[in-house]
Amino acid sequence: MADTATVAVLFCDLVASTERLSRLGDDVADEFRWRFFGALRTAIAANGGEEVKNLGDGLMVIFEQSTTAALACAADLHNSVIGLDPADPALLRVGISVGEAAREANDWFGTPVVEAARLCAAAEPGQTLTTGVVRALVGSRGGKRTYTDLGERLLKGLATPTTVVAVESEPSLPADARASSPQNTDVRQAGTSAETPQANARATENTSGRDPRGRAPLAIATALIAIGVLGLALAIRPDTKPSAEPERTSSTLTSPPEQAISKPIGYKPVFRIVDCAPSVSMASPDAACGTLEVPEIRLEPDGQSIKVDVVKVPASQKTTAPPVLLLDVNEGLADSPLREIADVYAVTLRGFGPSSSQRLACPQLPQQWLATLNTAPDQASAIEAKAAAVLECGTNLRDNKVRLDGYTMLEVAADLRDLAYALKMDRVSISSDGYSTPAAVTFALMNPNAIESLMITNPIPPGRSSLANPALNLSKAFERIVGLCNQDLQCGTKFSDLATTFEQLVQDFDSTPRLVTTEPLGSVGNTVQVYLDGRRFSAALATAVQSSAQLGVIPTALSPGGVSDELLAAISINSDVQLFAGPTSTPAALLSYYCSYDWSFARTAELSDLALRQFAGATNPAFKQLCAAWDVPSVSTHLSRPLTGDLPVLLVEGGLSSSGVNGWADEMAKPLDNATVIKFETLSEDASFVQPACLRDIRKAFLLNPTRPVNALGCDNSTPPIEFVGAS
Repeated sequence: MADTATVAVLFCDLVASTERLSRLGDDVADEFRWRFFGALRTAIAANGGEEVKNLGDGLMVIFEQSTTAALACAADLHNSVIGLDPADPALLRVGISVGEAAREANDWFGTPVVEAARLCAAAEPGQTLTTGVVRALVGSRGGKRTYTDLGERLLKGLATPTTVVAVESEPSLPADARASSPQNTDVRQAGTSAETPQANARATENTSGRDPRGRAPLAIATALIAIGVLGLALAIRPDTKPSAEPERTSSTLTSPPEQAISKPIGYKPVFRIVDCAPSVSMASPDAACGTLEVPEIRLEPDGQSIKVDVVKVPASQKTTAPPVLLLDVNEGLADSPLREIADVYAVTLRGFGPSSSQRLACPQLPQQWLATLNTAPDQASAIEAKAAAVLECGTNLRDNKVRLDGYTMLEVAADLRDLAYALKMDRVSISSDGYSTPAAVTFALMNPNAIESLMITNPIPPGRSSLANPALNLSKAFERIVGLCNQDLQCGTKFSDLATTFEQLVQDFDSTPRLVTTEPLGSVGNTVQVYLDGRRFSAALATAVQSSAQLGVIPTALSPGGVSDELLAAISINSDVQLFAGPTSTPAALLSYYCSYDWSFARTAELSDLALRQFAGATNPAFKQLCAAWDVPSVSTHLSRPLTGDLPVLLVEGGLSSSGVNGWADEMAKPLDNATVIKFETLSEDASFVQPACLRDIRKAFLLNPTRPVNALGCDNSTPPIEFVGAS
């Protein structure tokens, strides 16, 4: 028997949706639909409602805790959509009932469901109809309302008449606005669902708002698997913004009267609404998802097009702040402090989202990477086998008309220009991780009046790369870990000579390598054989250093018997598995990003491997051969121009990240007139994942008013302490 409960049921429906589609056309109607459902879901979430189903032009919503909340939500729904189309104000019909209903398979059934659906169908444009029972239950609670008794009506499907009441909350919808729209007599049956576009939008968050796949071991990998977005906007300076600009709310996208963003040449970007992945909706019920269709390479605007996946979460309160365009996987959308201030948008890098990754599928790459795990990673035959697989993959993709040179940060910047153009965005703030810095900076240089502010975590300045000298970066990070351990009385006493211990372990694994059967991290039941030598032992350290949460276990892991060979082997191959052989990896896209930019700066990495053998595991020894086989042109010159001028910039740096060990935040801030640097010596590549409370507050204040001086005094001293495991 189904579970029953007393609930308030709300149905809403857009008036004259077919006529609007005909007037707007498919492309503009898709953009309107994105904003329309985003506005509805924001109002529903703000009032504690639960969306049951999408009915095509409206939603069915349940309120299990409060009937008053259902009436408040109805008022918010009307107010949130009316301004979405200035040429033809969007009007809703809303019906609300209350009573005992049964829940079955994520749907609700019973008399109140039928009543609410029929009341919705009977409502005038812009009107909310409810029942006498609802009016009696709510009384005067929850704000000022006007009730108009419309008498008893026999609603279709019900045996007895229902007392129907019209309800208006102040401020109410103008009567002339209602009269301007024809009544739509189309009634959907309760319990049915209209067809909607379906797409497996990327699962950007789990219930905690984080990426469910976890973070890749290297900063560059983390960024490339990230969802995030740069942004473009109208060329209006802050000091010239019209004073009469309507206030933005968390439920609307800005639609300026005349779009100033540069127009794409030779093509028109198309934005379409898709259903969000379940994990996105679970973490952020008010999230909205879509795809942006753009050329694979803009040198050939009439050529093949691809789709880029986009996710938006609205601000949790009314705001005048520009939207934030996010390009940082470590910042979960659901619990980001940024959404307390502004709407936050995210986009997968082209080639990595579900809408485009299949085009780049190369099954021979994961097969070859897994097949060579049982040999030394720098063995010539293993490198040659990987390079041959890469060459075969590239040849096959080119035969299928894939433009491998279309997957670069230069094209990403253009994607974001196109997103802004398609959605008619106003000025934006950008929040980026380190690897995406060149793309963010390139956009800022090309659109100096479009960005309100720029926030970068672990910045990698244009013309720099974390792959230029990975072994040296790891050696510096390890030196800092040793120093932090020595500052801790118990850690320094128990692990008094970590550097010597680590070097000896690398030598031991080199002299007596072993073949270990293990399961890759996150895998269940899938075992592989791993050749565990000194280089792979070093690779395990490189993986651990990237995660702030793992820093405290490093001294214990370097102790005799501290970590099993099976776990060491799994950690040591995590980079290979995540980037080239995992179920969610897209190695073809990865190669295009690496080889079109990072390879230009990484040609001395082999020298560091020789000089710092104990840290060589941080370097991919096949990098040179892989990029030679992939053969894409470099765009490093285009992405290497430094950012200068007075743009407000907030740079946050983890002391153990590639940025931190190289002092790149200070380097990037030097030519800027309005830059603030905040450093946390105990954080690593995931600084935006574990940001201290003071940093959350600073970022929110910066977002609200980026021209106001940032008071960062003392925040860097609040860096979380490293809890060294096993030191006591």
